[in-house]
Amino acid sequence: MVSFQSSSDPKYQLLENPRRRWVFVAHSWAVFGFVILSVSITLISLIVIWDQIKQMQRKTETLDFVLFGPKRDVSDFIRVSEHRALAYALDKNMTRNYVDESFIPNESFETYQHVDKTYSLVCYYVIPSRSSLQDRLQPSDIDPKLCSHVIIFFASIEECRINFTDARLVNAIAEMKLKNRNLKLLLSVVSVSSSEDTFAAMVSSAVNRQKFVDSALQLLKKYSLDGIDLDWEFPAWPPRENAYEKSQFIELLEEMRAAFGNKYLISVAVAAPLTIINRAYDVAKMALYVDFVNIMCYDYHSFVWYFPFTGPNAPLFAGANDRGYEKTLDTNYTVNFWINSGMPKKKIMVGVPIYGHSWTLQDTTKHDFGAPADGFGSIGEKGFISYRDVCKFLNTSGAVQQFNGDMRVPYAYLHREWFSYEDERSLFYKAEYVTEMGLGGVMVFSLNQDDFYGSACPSRISFPLVNRLKTVLLDDRL
Repeated sequence: MVSFQSSSDPKYQLLENPRRRWVFVAHSWAVFGFVILSVSITLISLIVIWDQIKQMQRKTETLDFVLFGPKRDVSDFIRVSEHRALAYALDKNMTRNYVDESFIPNESFETYQHVDKTYSLVCYYVIPSRSSLQDRLQPSDIDPKLCSHVIIFFASIEECRINFTDARLVNAIAEMKLKNRNLKLLLSVVSVSSSEDTFAAMVSSAVNRQKFVDSALQLLKKYSLDGIDLDWEFPAWPPRENAYEKSQFIELLEEMRAAFGNKYLISVAVAAPLTIINRAYDVAKMALYVDFVNIMCYDYHSFVWYFPFTGPNAPLFAGANDRGYEKTLDTNYTVNFWINSGMPKKKIMVGVPIYGHSWTLQDTTKHDFGAPADGFGSIGEKGFISYRDVCKFLNTSGAVQQFNGDMRVPYAYLHREWFSYEDERSLFYKAEYVTEMGLGGVMVFSLNQDDFYGSACPSRISFPLVNRLKTVLLDDRL
């Protein structure tokens, strides 16, 4: 018997499925539309709110500019100093395998004898940022007779021209000359980036150099300044296909001197490690055009991951245990290298740091120079520590102070904290060295890092380190 199946169920299913599918699709589109509408409303609201915030920010920035001058980076000092420290560390890392004593050039070091003359005290002043807690030194806080030269740090380069808009600060600094007419004010032009708006781009052609020189003359006249300081860290360094920057930098100096005549000063902040000196500068030609050079005799040692050991920031002489290239990492060697390379003594300013470097020790039982370290210290910023903070640390119960007689520098430690720094004793030796060598003077980097209120350090006088230098330069027999 044949069985027949009713066709009603299939017909019902065929009618029911499309209806359900249509309802589902309709609901899906409704939900999707609602989501799109919600997202659109939210985005429009956010755009409106963001625009209002930006308008408020622009108004605030405009008001801040009027009241306080242009906003600066929180740590201009740290950024530039870190760049230099890393450049020095790279130099050390590239050459530290040369341990043969014959690698070191045979320099003729002089017998020291005091030279009676007038010495310069060149002081860098870092323009303070509103947000920085450590460099709020104002021009009114500086004794106009403390330094022979004040170098304002810093201006940048944009489109081959000097970019500087801190007119309020410059005018305040210029007022110092009313109390000391012999004070010289210079503006430092700094470049440490690899972008287009750097010294490298500016010196690359005569047209670009002329733009720079013209802008320099305009600024000198506008703010009644006495000169320009060039802080390029560093020409033709690190080594790559850029050796031509060495000669181009000399061309810039030659063109600046031709435009400046004897009316304005030209100074250059220059490197200390001999490898950088040889690659970056034609010293003999540089000497023809500059009034003086500020040799950055610091950052010889700082923490880097590939050289994680403590060391002196600014040793005057080599240490008893130094070998090979390490014997070139001190002020005495650097100065003699510059002299033997063709820089006249009278044009050499020996740079001294008012800041220190910090490390975190790996082992608290190992705390001499060369001790293994894990990183920067916890005090300061990126391993840089002001003299004020050093004094506060030294007042901590249990802090140990040591002085290395060979290198003429102090260091201190407590638990895992370790510092290399300068104090009045070490700077006495450095200033005395300058007078015995008959050099041009001392360069200080920077006034901002000293105990400028005299509130943290034992002497309780303002600028204790810079004042110590001044005393010795005036009379090294005191």
